[in-house]
Amino acid sequence: IIRRGVPAGMVAKLVLLSLPNILALTIPMALLFAALVAVGRLASDSELTALRSAGLSLFRLQRPLLAWGVALTLVCGVLMVWILPWANTQLSALQFRAATLNVSRQIEPRVFADQFLPKALYVREVSNGQWEGVFLSDAVPGDQTEITVADRGQVQLEPQSQRLTLHLENAV
Repeated sequence: IIRRGVPAGMVAKLVLLSLPNILALTIPMALLFAALVAVGRLASDSELTALRSAGLSLFRLQRPLLAWGVALTLVCGVLMVWILPWANTQLSALQFRAATLNVSRQIEPRVFADQFLPKALYVREVSNGQWEGVFLSDAVPGDQTEITVADRGQVQLEPQSQRLTLHLENAV
């Protein structure tokens, strides 16, 4: 993210869209931990015994825990059924945009780039997202190595299919 120069607003959105995933795991664990600590503390200080001897039933003592359990179960249900799928879809699209942000500007002139594996890309000049003197070949030579040379080229993002397309002009 830092190497690609992603704006701070996009990073904040990535973090926020990751929260439902985190909350779906931590809310049940937090409830279990809180219940164990609370009941354990009552038992270790003999307050549980004192409350029972005062005539309170175990059900009445556990009623707040049950209420919290039901409330957090509903929250987690809403979170997992509606919010989590929406957030995961948005997160996937945002991650793709962040990964491909300024991809044409990330290509350094006169340096072989391996971001498009299994292809190696070499660009003579870069100006305003346009490449001049493009050389594209297989990164690992084999029996039939393909080599493409073009006068100009640029990378275009296709958001629907989440693909990068390399458009070359006057290619051989």
